[in-house]
Amino acid sequence: MASIHLQDCVCAHCRDRKPFSIPPHLLDAIANGEVVIFAGAGISTENRTYSRTTFYEEIRSELKLTEHISFPRLMDALCAQPDGRLRLLKKIKKRFDYFISFDEFYQAMTRVHRAISPLHTIADVITTNWDDFFERACGFDAFVYDSDLAFWDASRRRVMKIHGSITNFGSIVATTSDYRQSYKRLNNGPLGAHLKSLIARKTVVYVVILFRTTTIFACYEIFPR
Repeated sequence: MASIHLQDCVCAHCRDRKPFSIPPHLLDAIANGEVVIFAGAGISTENRTYSRTTFYEEIRSELKLTEHISFPRLMDALCAQPDGRLRLLKKIKKRFDYFISFDEFYQAMTRVHRAISPLHTIADVITTNWDDFFERACGFDAFVYDSDLAFWDASRRRVMKIHGSITNFGSIVATTSDYRQSYKRLNNGPLGAHLKSLIARKTVVYVVILFRTTTIFACYEIFPR
């Protein structure tokens, strides 16, 4: 039996549904295929509405650190331990596999992805997230390395994963060194050049989590129920 949510319901499912009117110029841009989505942190597994702790908090607790440090420095601390990089990758994969194994988690964590999926005029997504939810939920093809760019036009819908992907362990950007190398690649490499071109030529809609609220044009009424 489907659950009933009243108009003023404040449950975890309803509390972030905010009234929103899409500006006409943005509707036109979407219809004309001129919109690129930039999907940032918190739209999936790192959303506190769905997960009690973030990956950052999980690692910080395991290392018994009391001070707040940056994410890359925390990953540095983990990777400095014996087999640290291997442990990091195993932990990331275990976290994703756990959420995927429960349909309730997966449906909630792909809510944004499923909102974007039927908007076929949106062909390009840029993300800093490691998960493969855009590939799973939307059928997007992943572009991770400079060498992938040669096949850009072979894909109908693409997700550019500028911090790597869990489907390719060597691509994960997590530590301070990883971020430096990624910054250099994006500044000097062809994938970074294409990223700059997309941002310069198209309307970019940023999708992030701010204080537990999803800031997204799709907050309107296109979220799948």
